[in-house]
Amino acid sequence: RDRAALQLEAGGVAAALALRDSSDANAFPAPVADALHDAPKTYLEVRTWLHVVYAFQRVYEAHALWFQALATFGFARFLVWDVPYAFQIFSTLAITLNVSALLSAGLEAALAA
Repeated sequence: RDRAALQLEAGGVAAALALRDSSDANAFPAPVADALHDAPKTYLEVRTWLHVVYAFQRVYEAHALWFQALATFGFARFLVWDVPYAFQIFSTLAITLNVSALLSAGLEAALAA
């Protein structure tokens, strides 16, 4: 038996492949991990806490909008607002939604830079 076969039986697959003769027609090709190890890294990802905020942005937005809607409904009911004034206050939900979209776009731009 040759040395590469003994290494392969012993569980040293990488060592057996390294010891193989290049003229052996039945040899396995080099592992992909070797090529990836030698390749330069093209993108370095840096994670910050802003990525957490960005990932849960829709959850935060939904909580803020539901809080504003329920608080407005509660105040309108228990403070006995008239209907036009209650609708005026409910319309601020659109403003909150637009401000949230602007903040989201700014956060996305800050993370892309």
